[in-house]
Amino acid sequence: MRYVIGDIHGEYEKLNNLVKVLEKDAAEFIFLGDYVDKGLRIVETIDLLIDLSKSKKCVFLMGDHEFAWLEYINGNERFLDFLLKYGGIQTLESYLGRKFSEEKAKVALSDKGTIQKLLKKHIDFYLNLKFYHEADDNFLCVHGGIKPQNKDMPLEIHNKEELLFLRDDFIYSKFFYNGRKIIFGHTAFKEPYIDEYKIGIDTGAVYEDRGYGNLIAFNVTKKEFVNHKGEIKKYEKA
Repeated sequence: MRYVIGDIHGEYEKLNNLVKVLEKDAAEFIFLGDYVDKGLRIVETIDLLIDLSKSKKCVFLMGDHEFAWLEYINGNERFLDFLLKYGGIQTLESYLGRKFSEEKAKVALSDKGTIQKLLKKHIDFYLNLKFYHEADDNFLCVHGGIKPQNKDMPLEIHNKEELLFLRDDFIYSKFFYNGRKIIFGHTAFKEPYIDEYKIGIDTGAVYEDRGYGNLIAFNVTKKEFVNHKGEIKKYEKA
């Protein structure tokens, strides 16, 4: 079986539970990115993913949060506010093992040398993340989406930030990409998003306090959804 898994955001226990549910019959896992930020157990999450890749075929996509960290440590200062506002403090805390106020986190993040050392443990993982994956002849996987105006362009020349950060322009569009339906994450829904052209499987694993809270996998082979509790929901075309 081939499974595509949505945004994790440091929800280690949910990821661990989901993998245990799926791994017996899984031939391949495709992860849509956003492994870091917001949740509390970032380091353990990345360790689990790396260990899983030693026993199962895994494809790891880049999320906007991994992209933000890599851009920031390479000198792109505009991502500092993003990290502070959207969960980077939790990643900092997970790697360093202590709590930070926003003010102290900003000071810590300003030391690029420290941050580079911080991420060194998993830097090969982050640097080898992909921006898209053609799962088969029927499905294309990306983190955020495809810009409708670029639907006829080769994937390798698409703007990388657009592939990671797109929301409404993509979600409310109607197109296949080279005949493929698009599976995406990035935008949280309480239930998997389904229309004729796309499937959204970010179900807000880290947002349990807001009425979300599931970590979802889409079984590409059997066309069904499975959550971290082992609950199965059949894929019903919109």
